[in-house]
Amino acid sequence: MRLLDRTEMQVTVDYGTFGVVDMQPGRDARGLVAPAEGSWLRTRRGMVYPDLVSNVAFIRLRLESWGPQGTGDEPPLEGDWARVEETEVEMPSGVLGIEVIAAGLDENVFSLPGPGQYRIRVAFCVAPEVDPVPLRKSHAPIERAWQGHEKELKGVDEFFLVQFWGVEDRFHAHEVDAHTHPGLQSAYE
Repeated sequence: MRLLDRTEMQVTVDYGTFGVVDMQPGRDARGLVAPAEGSWLRTRRGMVYPDLVSNVAFIRLRLESWGPQGTGDEPPLEGDWARVEETEVEMPSGVLGIEVIAAGLDENVFSLPGPGQYRIRVAFCVAPEVDPVPLRKSHAPIERAWQGHEKELKGVDEFFLVQFWGVEDRFHAHEVDAHTHPGLQSAYE
């Protein structure tokens, strides 16, 4: 696989969760799908909500979009991680925002190659000085793993990596609309 685009930001998270959400509202009468026993991801059409270790935390968030050119069937995952989970979610527009309960929605922070079904991998690690006790009793134990992410953990409590890649090999240069996804045109050239 080949990295198409990425962005990184610091986010203050409250209520123990944040959302990576598609900016086109989806017509889905269901609420967030409850995670399986031990899971810390909740999903719904156009949304993925990871849970944190702390109720309030300062996190570094990196979003990555991967494409089919290159080697491998999925993006590489480097360094040690406390937890890693994958899921599949439909993103109606491919334009994403970050939602925090108290602060609201930060719109249009990242663009995927377009609308469609995406495989999503969420990985996180906790700073060595933070007690990695799961916030919810249903969560599985959290590993004390952060090696290889010391730089990303500097000044924050947790580091989250969210990687997206299309389920189908259908994201090609001729399908990118520079008006709706202006930052991605150069990724395909």
